[in-house]
Amino acid sequence: MTCKELIEYLSGFAPEEGVAALILDLENRQAYKPKAYQIMSGAEFPVLLLELGEASPLDEMVEQVEEGGELDAGTDEA
Repeated sequence: MTCKELIEYLSGFAPEEGVAALILDLENRQAYKPKAYQIMSGAEFPVLLLELGEASPLDEMVEQVEEGGELDAGTDEA
C-alpha cells in the first residue's frame, strides 16, 4: 500500500471517525483484533505498530456480518 492509496481511502471518512484494523491468518482461518497500536515517528516512511490481541474464528466473524451484525474491529483496549 502506498501513502497515496491510504490517503485516498481515508478521505472518504470524517476526520473524527475511528479507525479499525483486523489482522487475518487466512491459512488457519483466524482473525485478530489489535490489542494496542502505536504510530512510529522518526521513520523515513509511515509505520503502524499493531500488538495482536486474542484470535477469533474468521468464519464466525464473516457469518455474524452476513447475518446483519456489526463487525467490531477496534482494539481490545478498554
